[in-house]
Amino acid sequence: MANSKMSECVANFFAMRHALAVLRYAGVIGAAATICYSLYMLILHFEFFLAFMYVYLILFAFALIFAEVGVFNQSRYRAYFLFLTRHAGRGLFYIFVAGLLLTGWGIPIAAYLIIVGVLNVCVSFRQTDPTPIIESIEI
Repeated sequence: MANSKMSECVANFFAMRHALAVLRYAGVIGAAATICYSLYMLILHFEFFLAFMYVYLILFAFALIFAEVGVFNQSRYRAYFLFLTRHAGRGLFYIFVAGLLLTGWGIPIAAYLIIVGVLNVCVSFRQTDPTPIIESIEI
């Protein structure tokens, strides 16, 4: 009986870890698609007033890639990008970036990013982070 509970716990752990890895890859793919779409719109369909938005989208997408890779977990960046080190903050940022993409041909990418964002927010309710927020902010 105890052995079956132990194997169930181990299976749940690996399933959650696998799901987090898939979610991380999905986020990188969505951010890369955002970069490609923004570059396409900047180069081939240039509009002066929208150019600023596409430049910001490229910067935001790179920030999402850095967050997924774990660059912002370093102490010198953590104080400034703390919201991107948590699943809830990252998920809300995905939804924000998706809102900026809700024009024209960006709608499929926006829908994909909304799904990734909602999944990140859902994971944040399931997973607890043992690091207290107060201790992680060092300026």
